[in-house]
Amino acid sequence: MGFADDVKRWEAKALLAANNSLCKATESLFTDEVVLSPVQPAANYATGLLKNSFYAMVGGGYDTTVGTVADSNGTGSLSRIKAAMATQPFLGRDNIVTLTNSVPEAYRADVLGWPLGEGANGWIWSGKVKAYGFTSQAVNNFRGAYSP
Repeated sequence: MGFADDVKRWEAKALLAANNSLCKATESLFTDEVVLSPVQPAANYATGLLKNSFYAMVGGGYDTTVGTVADSNGTGSLSRIKAAMATQPFLGRDNIVTLTNSVPEAYRADVLGWPLGEGANGWIWSGKVKAYGFTSQAVNNFRGAYSP
């Protein structure tokens, strides 16, 4: 037990602390995105399918799974995010963690909104629905919480 052993123990402890901080921050960002996703029973896209179709992936790439379970709380999405962070994806190396939602209406709900009339999938929109901007809201919340 010498100085080199002490340095290795300190390195392992510092790496674990950094990993835990990164996982906590990432989980916070991803969870916020799910929570901010719209749920409006009157709108077909927002019956809970959108909120429950977020998939976290560790190691690069993205998950193209389209969920099939509508849950207005996003329980499936939240448990998948928690499971991905439990793998400690950042420990010991640089890593990429992605969050995707492949429900066809996800981008429109988040960024575009809908014009009055018929949607691409045949649903009739009763009026202009503005974009919800849940991704940008989650990122702004993240910046507020984790920026120096």
